[in-house]
Amino acid sequence: MTAVTALRIPRPVLAYLVLFAVMLGVCLVARAWTHAALTAACLVMAVLGVLACEESSASALRREIAHARREAYRSAVHDWAVDRRPDRAQIDAQFAALPGAAARNTGGYLYAVAFSTGMVKVGQTVEPRTRLNKHRRDAEAFGAEVTGLWLSPLHRNYQRNEILFIARCSRLGHRRKNEFFRTSLDAVVEIAAGLEMRGVTVGAAG
Repeated sequence: MTAVTALRIPRPVLAYLVLFAVMLGVCLVARAWTHAALTAACLVMAVLGVLACEESSASALRREIAHARREAYRSAVHDWAVDRRPDRAQIDAQFAALPGAAARNTGGYLYAVAFSTGMVKVGQTVEPRTRLNKHRRDAEAFGAEVTGLWLSPLHRNYQRNEILFIARCSRLGHRRKNEFFRTSLDAVVEIAAGLEMRGVTVGAAG
């Protein structure tokens, strides 16, 4: 098998070669190819050659720096993705443990769902199993995954608490859209812990 390698000449060096050819042609046409003219041409070409090589080296260095930056960025993105890779077995267990619809007039729940995109969705529901599984399906439809979830106890003032929950999450300064925040699940749960939950049904959820 024969390997053919393309010769890549840096632009500064290529310009130097072209200029050398031009000067050589001028000397031949003018019939000034004397010892003095040849010496001068060689000196000029030597200086230009040094400058061209320096420029070529600088260009190569800039390319290496740009390549290193790209690799560092890719590494950071990879690490970011790995940090958010979910423990699927644990997530499945959390979803399996979600309660069904709350009995009428008994209250509702607050919830928070973290996604592999780095976003956390907060809200309220009276049907945790249905609502959170829908969020999971919607995320998977767009190539994302649920990386964690939290559900409050069943309590009566859940609607009022949702307003406070969203308002306080907004203070994190990372709100993106409606009830989505670019933050951690831990930060959101810490905010929820400061809410007063009235009429809590012990053991209903948590």
